[in-house]
Amino acid sequence: CLSVVFLLVISQMINITVSYRNSVYQQINQGMKENPTDNDKPLDVNTAIYGCYDFLVANNKIYALLSNWLDIWDISNPSKPEKTRLFGLRSRPQTITKEENFILFASGGFQNSTLFTMRHEDEENNITEASNLDYYIQKMVLKDEVLYSVGLTNETKVFAIHNATNINNIQLLGITNISYYIGYYLYNEHIPDFYYIHEDYCHFITEEGNLAVYQINNTYQLSFIEEYNFDGLRNLFFTKDYLFACDADGLQIFDFSDLEDLKLEKQYNIPDARSIQVRNETAYIIADKQFLTLDISDFEKIKILDQYLLSNRETIDLMKIEIIDNLAIVVTEKLYSDAIGFGGYLYIFDIKSPIDIRRIYPVRIPLNHYRIDKVVYAFTFYIGPLLLIAVIVVIVNRNRIRKQRKEKIINKSSNDDKSH
Repeated sequence: CLSVVFLLVISQMINITVSYRNSVYQQINQGMKENPTDNDKPLDVNTAIYGCYDFLVANNKIYALLSNWLDIWDISNPSKPEKTRLFGLRSRPQTITKEENFILFASGGFQNSTLFTMRHEDEENNITEASNLDYYIQKMVLKDEVLYSVGLTNETKVFAIHNATNINNIQLLGITNISYYIGYYLYNEHIPDFYYIHEDYCHFITEEGNLAVYQINNTYQLSFIEEYNFDGLRNLFFTKDYLFACDADGLQIFDFSDLEDLKLEKQYNIPDARSIQVRNETAYIIADKQFLTLDISDFEKIKILDQYLLSNRETIDLMKIEIIDNLAIVVTEKLYSDAIGFGGYLYIFDIKSPIDIRRIYPVRIPLNHYRIDKVVYAFTFYIGPLLLIAVIVVIVNRNRIRKQRKEKIINKSSNDDKSH
């Protein structure tokens, strides 16, 4: 009877394990899993940003470029952002930028691009086709009513400058052939911002991970100034007096008063620094596995104010940071497979106090389903059977010992009877 009971218990344990494994697979399909300490409903697939390769933040909204559509997140309530998805685009959205009152994004094919404007309010009913261009825009920046764009025309890589005073009728000012890679991925890294416009200069991140500086001259052409070596340059941020650069070695701060001779003011070691924003005397930096704030009031005494480290369950890399008011918006990435491509999650941090950064979204963190599934798989197909075999061996051995004891007792009784 005990043997049967043990077998039933082990069988039930295996059934429970298999059921749990199946539920884990269901959670994987949803993209997120409820944190055991939370009593709310688990997050669904709409909390993830699959295939996001760039985003921007404007007027309490996040605009995320995905493979074939545009996601818009209303973060008026940052702990519960609401997402709408814009379908119906005639082709893949290519790039997105902003001016004071509207969002500008480009959509098109390999030979042309169409510019669309979108007011900050009521996006779905407020998209207007603005202009058509006869080249493929890969990345654009709208600044002071001038549109700077990198793209392809007849398979030639170009940097174009347009007068965008009237966005419905932009006028070409100048165009320069360039030799830099066109795209959001450089040296197998995801680089959302691969060139920057600051004052009358354009700064390119090259395929080798270096910095190439050009001046925009009076004829709206690019004139080469200098190229500087970095160890996998990933991101730049300009203040009035300094250039902050993130690369594989960490944070580097330069005096850029003379762009022909950048002067390194300070280097601070942050392995795999990815993206930076600076506000007043605080730097907000993300690396692959951490988000931290630095006190940069004195370059000789830079110190960490606070730090958020990804847990073992967060099997993603932080990609890019943007700041709006007292919020830090971070998008993550993870290469699931060559077939699926990159996917990621939206993180929102409260940075009201730089010495106490708090993650306020997601409330639950992404599921490290591979690790959990390995544990479940190991228990189901290895530990479970071993436990069953061990129980059977114990039961058989116990029955054998009992049988031997019983035989000894019988033999002893028989011998006692003979002696009498």
